[in-house]
Amino acid sequence: MCWEVRYPAEAATFYALVDGGMSITKAAAKFGINSSTGSTVYKRMKGTTPMNKQETAPEPISPADYAVPGKGNGEAKNVYAAIERMSYLADLLNREKLLSESELNTCEHVMAMADAFRAGIEYSEAHNE
Repeated sequence: MCWEVRYPAEAATFYALVDGGMSITKAAAKFGINSSTGSTVYKRMKGTTPMNKQETAPEPISPADYAVPGKGNGEAKNVYAAIERMSYLADLLNREKLLSESELNTCEHVMAMADAFRAGIEYSEAHNE
């Protein structure tokens, strides 16, 4: 998951600081993130804030796009853990400047789809036990 999704209050404050004129490097240091991650967060938030009317909705995912197991056995927790590991890996690769913006966006898209899949599994687990 993206930093701004995990820490929405901190992300809002970070965005306000940078939007108010503070350098991304200084604002990022206040929140313990590196400037590369800060820049990525700021760009994503700038593109999705209602202030500039450029909200972008994620692609809709229909139930036909994935199959939900009948019995969960805690599978949703396993998927969530895998998403967290992927998020960590994407952040690490981004910090080391090994991902282009397009590749980072692809990682985030895949994690969003995986999270939708996890939500389906949670629903299935709750209704099949």
